[in-house]
Amino acid sequence: MRYLFFILLISVLTCCKQEKNTASSFEFYPDTTITSVDSFYKQKINILTSIYNLQDLTKGTSDSLIIRFWPWYAFEPFSNMFEFRLDSFGWKGYHYCSYTFMTNDGFVYLKGHENLGDDVFVVKKITPRCGWKNLYDSILLFQLKTLPTQSLIKKFEFKGILDGYALEFEIATKNSYRWIHYSNPNSYPYKECHLIDELEGMFIRQFGDDYYWPTSSK
Repeated sequence: MRYLFFILLISVLTCCKQEKNTASSFEFYPDTTITSVDSFYKQKINILTSIYNLQDLTKGTSDSLIIRFWPWYAFEPFSNMFEFRLDSFGWKGYHYCSYTFMTNDGFVYLKGHENLGDDVFVVKKITPRCGWKNLYDSILLFQLKTLPTQSLIKKFEFKGILDGYALEFEIATKNSYRWIHYSNPNSYPYKECHLIDELEGMFIRQFGDDYYWPTSSK
């Protein structure tokens, strides 16, 4: 009986220790093995976070979950960003749109908006047509929280595509941070690229006219 009690005590202490270690650990993805291409885009995300006056998510968040989605296109890179935030009051969604954008040579004003000044952006509160629960279920279905960044897909081979587009995602919880990058996912045969391509299609359907705001003066 004493032996059994001793075994149970050890088991309880071990479980408690494991729970404590899990709670205190922080998961960061991808790690330092990311490619130079990934590092280049991650650096741009860090700069844009300060431009939009956003919280740096690399150390986690006090909210239950924050997902940021940065779609960008060849001639208006990084001018739009979506943030989906879950806190104790439920889900909230925001669309950010900047009137400056980043190139390899630095920041450029969009045509027709040169006189606005630096770091000018607008924000609109948005709601998916299907409701937040269904949107989040779809995000899980497309495996956003577990997919690798594109360059780390098994046997991935990069294609040089001009005037294309890319999608960046940040996913943060209290104990984790993930960032993934996909360039022209509809041009690749990998299942991970197909999932990201379908996920973007779902966002387009759910947000309609709020999905893409052209920032030209037309």
